[in-house]
Amino acid sequence: MFRWYMNSAVCFVFLSDLPEESIFNGAFPKCEWLRRGWTLQELVASKRVEFYDSAWEIRGSTPELNAFVSRLTGIDEEVLHDSEARFKIPVARRMAWASKRKTTRIEDEAYCLLGIFDVNMPLIYGEGDKAFMRLQEEIAKATTDLSLLAWEDPYSELEYRGVFASSPKEFANTSNQLQSLTKDPIPGKEFSITNRGIRIEATLTAYVSRVKDYILYLGFIESEYHKFPNPIGIYLSKMSDGRYVRSYPRRFLRSGDRQWEHRTYYNSTIYMSRILRAHEYESIENRFRGAISYELPHSRIITAAPQHLWDPARQLFFNPDPKRGTTICFLLRSSGRQFKSSRFLITCETISPYWKQMKPSCAVWLEDHELFKRFVHVADTTGSLPDHIATKHLLDQSFAMSINSSCYGYQEDAEFAHAIRARMATDMLQNGPHYKLILDSESYQLSDLPKERRTMLRSPNSDLISEIFDSDR
Repeated sequence: MFRWYMNSAVCFVFLSDLPEESIFNGAFPKCEWLRRGWTLQELVASKRVEFYDSAWEIRGSTPELNAFVSRLTGIDEEVLHDSEARFKIPVARRMAWASKRKTTRIEDEAYCLLGIFDVNMPLIYGEGDKAFMRLQEEIAKATTDLSLLAWEDPYSELEYRGVFASSPKEFANTSNQLQSLTKDPIPGKEFSITNRGIRIEATLTAYVSRVKDYILYLGFIESEYHKFPNPIGIYLSKMSDGRYVRSYPRRFLRSGDRQWEHRTYYNSTIYMSRILRAHEYESIENRFRGAISYELPHSRIITAAPQHLWDPARQLFFNPDPKRGTTICFLLRSSGRQFKSSRFLITCETISPYWKQMKPSCAVWLEDHELFKRFVHVADTTGSLPDHIATKHLLDQSFAMSINSSCYGYQEDAEFAHAIRARMATDMLQNGPHYKLILDSESYQLSDLPKERRTMLRSPNSDLISEIFDSDR
């Protein structure tokens, strides 16, 4: 139909509710034709539109009325002059053209926009609001324009949503001044639809003021008249399965918000859930249950696995299934001089594989250990640690030797003895029980230790080293 209008010489619009001899500029804005979904393409696609009143008297036409119609509808005057110019307009602004229009069938909210976005999809009456979801998927496949995600639901009572809008109405507050930060009207961020959601290479920013949620900047600013325009973005939260969902859907981050409360965090490939189902909403509320955070002074994480469960803002690993437990690996580098080796490996499990119960266990391995060398060889070869499933045979070896919530490592150099302890402690985070990995270290000058104490250290046994950590010295 859009192509039909494009190829027409003129489109006749009969306005049955435009009274004869009425003042056109006053009566035309009240006409139902301006509020119907399917009539949008008549206005955008046609080269010339002639408006007739209830007595079939012509009252005006485009392009002479383009400026007037543009003010009424929000459609750019350039687009009314040439429909091909619509591709220069951000997706969110094109959605806003239809945000105050209605259709008899809910599916037609999506179907009437196929020509506006130049996409094709089957018409399946009876699918309800799934039609608009499918439309957004087709748009995502055809463009890199992230303003597709720049919607807001100011009346929502939900704290979390999928990243797709539920209808064009949620674009109603999109500014006419929304524009790309680059000269190219399309920002160029590649994103794709996968079975895990929307996949995108993104730079996420930690939002300090909102319990460490994230911001995804979309590559657009909202006003060309702002002296120091700031880009707009949406708020995201990470779920326990590693995907991100839209948080605070009542609004997106606008120009003029308190930008100094944000700090750039990391570049990553992320997956965003398109929709959020009821059972997934419940999982977000309980996403910290069984998670593993860490408290490792004088150390920094080089890499960790499984990476998709790592939340860098909160410094914790999610546990997607607390009943079955999860396994994580840290490869760390010491930032102090208390260790002979600068790197060490820590492995943790929330359920002991041998006791089959909620008994956390951990192990620490220093650089001279064979297991450490095997892990690091894999990490150096692939650029990261593989996930815990691929390294399960290695982890079984480590936990066969350490099935307690604390474990110890020992090193000795020419002058000092170094002991390190990794332990798992229970804690609470947002009303959810979780585990905290704590790393302690002690160093002793060998000349100050009695002979029997040196012998004790050189035969590392958890009870003996534990005595060193726990005794009053």
